[in-house]
Amino acid sequence: VWRDRLLDENKLYGVFRNIGSKAGISQVAEKYYNTRQKDLLSELKDELSPEYMGTISQIISTYA
Repeated sequence: VWRDRLLDENKLYGVFRNIGSKAGISQVAEKYYNTRQKDLLSELKDELSPEYMGTISQIISTYA
């Protein structure tokens, strides 16, 4: 899925930073599932290196 597009990881980091909360991330993941019938986190894990997923997890962990 993601391979079909040029993926700039820095832009992806920015998206997760701009969401701003775990609730917001849950809303995005729900919308993604409702649109594609696929789990966003699983899709990202399949397409991104562990290093990039670690950075995304770190960003998310800063939210209360």
